[in-house]
Amino acid sequence: MKNKLALLTTVGLGLALTLAAGAQTTGPAPTTTPNFVPPPGPPPATVIKRNAAEGALCGGIQGIMCGVGLRCKYDGSFPDASGKCVKIGSDVREEARQSLKDFKGNLQQELQMRRQEAQQLIEQKREELKQQIETKREEAKTKIEAAREQLKQKLTTIKDERKKQIVEKLGADIQELNSRRVEHFTNVADKLDKVLANIKSRMDKAEANGKDVTAVKAAITSAESAITAARTAITAQAGEVYTIAVSTEAKLKTDVGVTRQKLQNGLEVVRKALQAAHDAVRNVATTLAQIPRVDSEVGENVETPSTNQ
Repeated sequence: MKNKLALLTTVGLGLALTLAAGAQTTGPAPTTTPNFVPPPGPPPATVIKRNAAEGALCGGIQGIMCGVGLRCKYDGSFPDASGKCVKIGSDVREEARQSLKDFKGNLQQELQMRRQEAQQLIEQKREELKQQIETKREEAKTKIEAAREQLKQKLTTIKDERKKQIVEKLGADIQELNSRRVEHFTNVADKLDKVLANIKSRMDKAEANGKDVTAVKAAITSAESAITAARTAITAQAGEVYTIAVSTEAKLKTDVGVTRQKLQNGLEVVRKALQAAHDAVRNVATTLAQIPRVDSEVGENVETPSTNQ
C-alpha cells in the first residue's frame, strides 16, 4: 500500500512538471517591460543672480538683478523682458539732456527762420527803394531835358563860346553828381539795414537765453524809424532837378555857384538823415552790449534738470 502511494505521488509530480514545461513552450510570448521613467516632479528652485554690474544684462527669464546703486532699464514691458543695468537716475539725466538738445535745436531753427525773414525784409526794402528811385528818375528825365533846353536858350545870350560850353557841361555834371550821391546813400542805407539785422539776430539769441531785451527792442524800433526816414530823404533827392539860372555873362560863375549850393543843401539833408540812422543803429549795438553774456550760445544758460535719485 505504501509503495502504491509513493508511485502515485511520483507520477503526479512528473505530470505537473510536464504540464508546466508545456505551458512555457506553447503559451504566449512574454512581454518586455519598458524602462521605467519616473513621473515629472517639481522644477528645481530658480537661482536669482544678483549684483550685476553696470551695463550688464538684467531681468529676463533668469530674473537677474542689478547691484547696489543700479537699476534695470528694460527693453520692453512684456513678461520676462530683459535690459541693462544703469545707474539710478541716469536715464532721467539722459532724457533731460535730450530734451535740452531738442530745445536748442528748435531754438536754432526758429532763429534761422528769423534771420531768413530779416534778410527777405532787407531785400524787399532794397527793391522798394530801388523802384522808388527809378520812378523818381523817370519822372525827372523830362524835367532834366527841359532844363537843358532852357539852359541852352539862356546861353544863347552869351557871346563867349568857351564859357557857354563850360556852363552847359557844369549843368550836366551837377545832375550827374546828384545821381552818384543818391546811389551812394542807397548803399549806405542797405548796409545799415544789414547791421541792424545782425544785431537783431544777437538779440533773439539773448532773449532765447532768458535775457531782458526790452531796452534793445525799443532802440531797434527807433533805429528802424531812422532808417525809414533816411530812405524817404534819398527817394526825394533822387527826383531833384538842378538847373543853372543864367542871368548875365558877368554873373555866370555866381549862377553856377548858386546851383551847386542847392545841390549841396539837398545832399546835406540826406547825409544828416543817414547820420541819424547810423547813430540809432550804433545805440542799439551799445544797448545790446550792456547785457551780460549776450553772445552765449542758444540754450547755454538753460539749466539741465537735476535729480537726487
